[in-house]
Amino acid sequence: MNWIEQIVLRSSCNTLKELDLNGFFALVNQDQISRPNRINVYRHGHLETDICILLFWETERSRTAASSVAQYLSRYLKDYGLVTHSWWIEVVGDDSSVGGLHQKTAGNGIRQHTE
Repeated sequence: MNWIEQIVLRSSCNTLKELDLNGFFALVNQDQISRPNRINVYRHGHLETDICILLFWETERSRTAASSVAQYLSRYLKDYGLVTHSWWIEVVGDDSSVGGLHQKTAGNGIRQHTE
């Protein structure tokens, strides 16, 4: 099952300058906890003080709570501003629980959503 966690930080320009995400990710890599397959960091298009961190996971089952990495990261970021966290499960196959939205994989491996 593919799922992602989204952590958004709304910060002031002064506190964001002090933020050391590379140091945080180095700590995560040393820890013996379960790690996401990929971590992407984005800056808001208009607000340079807002960042979004996406943790990409592939597990046998979806989570019913935040991962330990996301919990740790959220606690770390709270010193720098307002933090929100959510997680999202990929819609697969004939999952009609999402308004009839279905997913298919194109020949080039790009996933396309169709109604």
